[in-house]
Amino acid sequence: MIPAARETARVGDRLANSAVLLWATTVFMRLLQIATTTILARLLDPSDYGLVAIAVVITGFLDLLSNIQVGASIIRIQDLDQKHLDTAFTLNLMRGCLSAAVLALIARPAAHFMHDPRLAGVLYVLMIPAILGSLHNPHFILFSRNLDFTKDSKRDALALLCGSAVGIAVAFVLRSYWALVASVVTTSFIFSALSYWKVPGRPRFSLAKSRDMLSFGSWIVLVNILDYMNWRLDYVIIGNKIGPAALGAYNVGSTLTAAATMDIVNSLSKALLPAFSIMSSDMDRLRQRYTEVQSITLALALPIGMGMSALAANIVLLLVGAKWHLAIPVIQFVAPVLALQTLNASIESLAYSLNKGRFIFIRTCFFLLFRSSLMVAGFLLGGFMGIVYARFITGIVNVFYSLFLVTRITGAPALGPLKASWRSLIAAAVMWAALTQLPFPDISHFSAPLMAGWLIVKIAIGAIIYIGLHLLLWHAAGRPEGTETRMLSQGNRVVVKLRRRAA
Repeated sequence: MIPAARETARVGDRLANSAVLLWATTVFMRLLQIATTTILARLLDPSDYGLVAIAVVITGFLDLLSNIQVGASIIRIQDLDQKHLDTAFTLNLMRGCLSAAVLALIARPAAHFMHDPRLAGVLYVLMIPAILGSLHNPHFILFSRNLDFTKDSKRDALALLCGSAVGIAVAFVLRSYWALVASVVTTSFIFSALSYWKVPGRPRFSLAKSRDMLSFGSWIVLVNILDYMNWRLDYVIIGNKIGPAALGAYNVGSTLTAAATMDIVNSLSKALLPAFSIMSSDMDRLRQRYTEVQSITLALALPIGMGMSALAANIVLLLVGAKWHLAIPVIQFVAPVLALQTLNASIESLAYSLNKGRFIFIRTCFFLLFRSSLMVAGFLLGGFMGIVYARFITGIVNVFYSLFLVTRITGAPALGPLKASWRSLIAAAVMWAALTQLPFPDISHFSAPLMAGWLIVKIAIGAIIYIGLHLLLWHAAGRPEGTETRMLSQGNRVVVKLRRRAA
């Protein structure tokens, strides 16, 4: 039997430590991604980004159709043994080969539908990462199962670094969309290869535990498929009806926004499922941790999302240039919504840890119908901006629907996380108002260094307003236990660790 380290003591501290490590790593990765996007956006055209964005939408959808969530099953199954890991590897390999075969079949029809013959060649090459991803070593997931994300963080960062380096190098030589494709292939290769590096255990072929592996992941697979359709319908509409250049700008705006605000989701989602699974037998404790995690999530995500919304024009002009001007309204409207939608990571992990994935499935079905209808209506009434408005409205509805779903799952108050985060909500709103209303000079005609300097000044002003007002409200409320105490405690631990290492 494989040891799982399922002790329940100090899970909250372990969860906090894991989240901090993942967040720090993800921040580094997203800064690298933003830097890479900045360089590539100046070397490539918006149509190049639009072409590869459509290809990634297609490959991502095929991946979800065949993805049986072996990683989530390994984390959730209590009595895990070697046969489970061997079965996970075999099922994953079968999935990858199937995805590659389907890509080969649909490449030309997809290119015809999107009115771009280049798409077929891109899809043929993207068969490679489909197969590479299926070779991932399931033994690597055991580290995450035990809330040890050190190797995971290093692997992800190195894979992205190598992919970015290759993409930039190819862009300088070819100045074409193949730079983006090369980056995807390289990242996938390094990601899978490092799952075998200094990892005890090698997988073998087996299907002995197929029922165990498939039974848990079924709800997650269905939810992920519907979610993907939800979040990629806008890409298909813009790419097919408006054109690849508009889709490229839309994709860059979404990428820059997600690179900042979705760090919180990416960090927490890896740590929450194993942590909530450990606490699933103690409902009172689980509800308490859920509310605490949500308040911390909003405290971190809200200033980023609201700040990006207020500074969208400055960010786009500085990072990618005036030719990407359509990305500005995308960031202005999408960034605040994505900040709020970070709450969904905890809600989904909570449901899956209690084996109540059907509630998430029902929510996703409703949201698919609602969002699809509003997206089509938005496009017909307002074109590009109609889609942006529809994304804003549907995102807000999704957050509140998900919050009320928690009451059905655990009995916790639906608006509990928002009430616990009132200081964060007020501080973020005041910060946004200040950044948009203060008489800053128009920097659109400034040089890049001067533009960067002013952007740094604005970010610093926003941070001072948000942190200062947050602490002021905390003191006025009598310094209650909550987000501030947890974050100050975690900050002290980091300082102590750094001092020990320095000593």
